Amino acid sequence: MTDLKKIILRELYYKNDNFLSSYGQKNLLNVLNLIKIKFSKILVIQPGIDNKDIQVINNKHKSIYIEDLAKETNEYDLIISNFALGMELSVNPNIYLKILNNLLSKNGLLLMNLLNDSSFRTLEKTFIEIDEYLFSGAYQRFGPFINTQTLIKDLDSNKFKEIVATNDLLEVNYQSLKNLRYDLKSLGISNFITPKPKFNRGLLVKIENIFKALEKNKKFMPIEYEITTISSWK
Repeated sequence: MTDLKKIILRELYYKNDNFLSSYGQKNLLNVLNLIKIKFSKILVIQPGIDNKDIQVINNKHKSIYIEDLAKETNEYDLIISNFALGMELSVNPNIYLKILNNLLSKNGLLLMNLLNDSSFRTLEKTFIEIDEYLFSGAYQRFGPFINTQTLIKDLDSNKFKEIVATNDLLEVNYQSLKNLRYDLKSLGISNFITPKPKFNRGLLVKIENIFKALEKNKKFMPIEYEITTISSWK
């Protein structure tokens, strides 16, 4: 097992019923409703999708987890992923796009949601200021996330065609650090950069004080979740 996979398995708390997953799933279903094609063989990459909703499209689909993707050998005319591929396509895009292309039948469709690198801008700026105060330098504490234009180029170089990408911004206001930390865990969002950035008690105290001040003044920390929805054909 690779070090990356060990990290993912150890730190991934993703829950299918989180708000981001539900929102992204509606986006995917809306795209499929617009396409109006009856797909006969569907591969659903978990986590992130409620199988009951996929049954509306076709009740004969196969659902697998991302860790088993490389072992799959069948061909499908539709592959769906709702945020499950974000880490793999950030770290090893060509490896996983090749796998996905091989799993698609001729004229098959890859449809997926990903968090892009415009997410968490406000939170990142807050941590940069704290890092500079405590450590005299800044660290990457989230991600890595997808850059949409880079992924489009990677899809093109891996023989995908008719690539369509749309971005959708969700902004959630947090007054509680506890609620923010819970959501980040349930969304499977962490920092997979190695080595890990510095962390000490002072960092936690600083961020806790920021949220206490926000709560006292009845203000909020805006957290940006920018979703890229991509459809591409083989």
